[in-house]
Amino acid sequence: MKYLKNVSLIFIFIIAISCKENVEKVAEVESKVENETVFYNNNDFEKAIIQDSLRILKTKQIQSEIANLKSKGIFGKWKTNHKGYKTNIVLTKFNSDFQATINFLDSKSKPTINKLEIKGNKFLVKGSDAKEFYLINKDGNLELWDNQGLFTIGYNTYPSLEVKKKPKFELDKVLGMNIFTVTGIFSQSNPKTLEGTNNDYWIVYYLDLNTTFKVKKSTMDIKKAVSGRISNLK
Repeated sequence: MKYLKNVSLIFIFIIAISCKENVEKVAEVESKVENETVFYNNNDFEKAIIQDSLRILKTKQIQSEIANLKSKGIFGKWKTNHKGYKTNIVLTKFNSDFQATINFLDSKSKPTINKLEIKGNKFLVKGSDAKEFYLINKDGNLELWDNQGLFTIGYNTYPSLEVKKKPKFELDKVLGMNIFTVTGIFSQSNPKTLEGTNNDYWIVYYLDLNTTFKVKKSTMDIKKAVSGRISNLK
């Protein structure tokens, strides 16, 4: 019986791989494999077949997604989590024309389409009074800039066979940055103003970062960042 159960799992994988429509089978079969402890313990050969079949299926899915996006002229996809600006951003090239399509995730607003022109490594938004532009950085993420500086960063969601590193919040790397840029990228918490705030500086705590920031109000730049909730931060 154990043998038949193992063979049935392999058969399910073969069916899933042969049918492009069965994308949802991946999660279903993966769950069955994870729960099949006897199967894992007793037959490494069959386990290897299942794992390799899953790898092949996922690779084919990603390759199919990339081909589909390229056929539509889409060469980049990113997601922003900035408070009040949660979006999916798609960059597209039609012949020699570039455009950005912005889909808003936290409102019912219609997508915004911006015509772009390339200048150096920047994608300038045509007709923008705020001098907006996009910049794809060395990590493949999308930086959104305007005449006030870096607004936020969109993280790469374009399908890839490479493993993507998730952004990591580091205290020593946020000094001098705009507080709303930093928290827009790394935090989902609401700011909590602490004692010590005055006309010049804002002492603010973000729970999910477990970090207190000292922010210069005139520029909103971070002057100090420490772990924990610290009132009257000097």
